[in-house]
Amino acid sequence: MLQNYFRGLIPFVLVALIGCGSSGTFTVSGPTGTVSGKVTLDGKPVPVGSTVTFRHTKTAHTPAAIVGDDGAYTLQLAETLRVPVGVYTVGVIAPSTGSKAPEDLMKASLEPKKDAGQPAIPAKFLNPDSSPLKLEVAEGQNTLDVKLTSQ
Repeated sequence: MLQNYFRGLIPFVLVALIGCGSSGTFTVSGPTGTVSGKVTLDGKPVPVGSTVTFRHTKTAHTPAAIVGDDGAYTLQLAETLRVPVGVYTVGVIAPSTGSKAPEDLMKASLEPKKDAGQPAIPAKFLNPDSSPLKLEVAEGQNTLDVKLTSQ
């Protein structure tokens, strides 16, 4: 009877030992790379504060970055700049000027920024799950320019 009791505890002990890392930090296993570049729409930098999001097509890892004034970005996944190698779909959302509700963010990203003189980011690029844009991250340092077109 006591033997069955201990046998029943084995799965819980394994989960506690394996599933709970001692550091509590996020780590990426396997080959990784770093990614930076510029995000442009029809050859011009997208609005400052836009978000570029990469979604790994196999693991669903989703590193992201905030775009700077010249369109520059550096991807980050959790607390690390290292991201798993592989193919990613890429989405870009323009910055919001008000509400943070998803429907308001989508609407704001579709509207032209009159003060910036920049066209709206086309809807097909907003969601990395459905974006037609794919880029591949290789091991080591990657410079991947995200070139969007309004057509």
